[in-house]
Amino acid sequence: MTTLIVGGCSYTDKDYKPYHDHNIKTWPSFLQEHYGYENMVNTASGGYGNRNIVNSVIDSILDHEMKDEVVVCVAWSEPYRLSFIDDPDLDHPVFLFSDEEYERRLTFSDKLAGYFKFIEDGRKELIKYIVRRQKKIGSSDPLQKMIDLNSKVIIQSYRNKFYLQDFCYNRDIPLFHMNTFDPFAFDRQLSSELYMPNNKEAQQKAADAAIEIIRESQYFKKVEKDIGYMGHKYNLYNDLSSHGYFIDDNGKINRHPNQEGHKFISERFREFIDLGDRLYNHTESSYRDVLYLWE
Repeated sequence: MTTLIVGGCSYTDKDYKPYHDHNIKTWPSFLQEHYGYENMVNTASGGYGNRNIVNSVIDSILDHEMKDEVVVCVAWSEPYRLSFIDDPDLDHPVFLFSDEEYERRLTFSDKLAGYFKFIEDGRKELIKYIVRRQKKIGSSDPLQKMIDLNSKVIIQSYRNKFYLQDFCYNRDIPLFHMNTFDPFAFDRQLSSELYMPNNKEAQQKAADAAIEIIRESQYFKKVEKDIGYMGHKYNLYNDLSSHGYFIDDNGKINRHPNQEGHKFISERFREFIDLGDRLYNHTESSYRDVLYLWE
């Protein structure tokens, strides 16, 4: 028997409430049906980041590898969703972005705005901790602090991707993975707010320097070479956005895939699994442009 194990965030989570509200069937189910896999385990959890994805997928592999053939498909989340325990009762990822970005996300659909209000305390406390920590250790140069913050969060995200990649291939388990969002995206405004308020020139210098550091990271290089990885220049969000495949919640756009969107994601995975061809849709202009470390 073959078991399909999938990981991701709310773009993959079959229990994400708006999907139930709109009677939406998620992309892993279409993928399972197309390939005729006898069993599927969906480990995705709305709001969670890449560390949670790695841990939950590995847990599921260990549960099934001795009795089933296993295939893994993952839609990676955003790099700045940080979690510590990976347990829904004890821990929720903290979204490490700027005050400006927080205020902008409150303009989303009412349900998404309510979600960000609910988790706001964690973001504020983590930012306070980072500021206190960097006053005690690390560089005293504000620009270097900006570079460190931008680069290290994204490298950590690629480290998580590498962990799963290495785990699967050491067990001869097929892994196919792509990005839900731009994997190079980090909130440039956050580092500016913390270290050099409203200094756009410093933001650009820090972003340029961080890009070079990320590109030289062994984790980025190892993941980018993986033939089962779509590559850092493709993400599902931009693809869905270009087609308008988002949920309409009473006239406000909930930036999650509607039914056509989930069929579309399944098709993208199928094309990549069958053909192995990478797509490219990186853009400097989307609703998330405030976050980009531009290439």
